[in-house]
Amino acid sequence: MPAADRLTVRFAYQRGFQVVDGSAILQTFEKQDEAFNFVLGRGARVWLAWSRP
Repeated sequence: MPAADRLTVRFAYQRGFQVVDGSAILQTFEKQDEAFNFVLGRGARVWLAWSRP
């Protein structure tokens, strides 16, 4: 499995959204869709985790 498959998009309070690989921050974005496009551009899949508020 390539390393790009392990990328995660997480919410970074007051910073936007970060793309991380393990504990390494690769990039920070203002909008969630920009972060998803970055992940897709690196050949990884985007997995969504839903929860109730």
